[in-house]
Amino acid sequence: MKNEKLNRSEFVFLYDAKWANPNGDPNDENKPRYDDVTSHVLISDVRMKRTVRDYLEEIGKTIFITKKGNVLTSEGRAKELLGEDERTDKVSVLLEKAIDIRMFGGMLPTKLAGKKTAGDSITLVGPIQMRMGESLNAVDLSFVKGTAAFASKEGAKNSSFREEWLVPYALISFYGVVNQNAALNTHLTNEDVNDFFKALWFGTKNLITRSKMEQLPRMLVQIEYKPEFNTHIGGLDSYIELESEKSETSIRSIKDYSLNVSKFLDIIESNKDKILKIRYLMDSNLRISKSFEELDGVNIEKFDFE
Repeated sequence: MKNEKLNRSEFVFLYDAKWANPNGDPNDENKPRYDDVTSHVLISDVRMKRTVRDYLEEIGKTIFITKKGNVLTSEGRAKELLGEDERTDKVSVLLEKAIDIRMFGGMLPTKLAGKKTAGDSITLVGPIQMRMGESLNAVDLSFVKGTAAFASKEGAKNSSFREEWLVPYALISFYGVVNQNAALNTHLTNEDVNDFFKALWFGTKNLITRSKMEQLPRMLVQIEYKPEFNTHIGGLDSYIELESEKSETSIRSIKDYSLNVSKFLDIIESNKDKILKIRYLMDSNLRISKSFEELDGVNIEKFDFE
């Protein structure tokens, strides 16, 4: 597989969750992850990577960390993917096959390195890194009780009770970077990057489970830098502000607020000499203070996922 030279880019992705549990914490009765200081909902990057992996696998891509089939060790999964392939560079073969390793990196089995100890396993740093997601609005978690379908034990006359914590409404922001240097080691391609953004958007929308119903993508922005720049702005989400006449905890719909993106566009404007292009996609129901098309001297495109 031939290495493809990528440019540094960074992105911000916004989606909302309504009466859902976007990311339960198994160490806290599966309650939504939550910052007690800010009252913001939190989503782990692992949860979002799972969303991306599931969507990519659904559209026919090969995934190393899969939930399909038998539960395997890392070594067992590697053998399964390698099959009868006789090429000697096994790592390159796996990278050629598994798009999630090209995107997110991973720890590959020791034997692929041709060494004998566990300490000699191969660790690939993922070119696509995301910070933990966080809601832009404060949220009061809602404790809901209901009747379960079955009794708690044999012989009981009544059904047991179901209890769960839900998020009434949250607009969640993910920020990340595509590192062109790490991309050389995992053989990440521009096509892979486009597939990643496609999976962010449609994978989130396709999470049609009881706890993830009504999660909808609202805005996706990628800033790609010119080849000669080996840096980025950083913290793009900090320049986006949610504004509402209601208190943050009483927001229940995308109709209850607007996004002030003036600082976001200002920071882009001040760095436009470094920027090759900006790609974006936005839900038509999202109200923003200023259009991206108003940026002067910056190449603006819309994502085309056809």
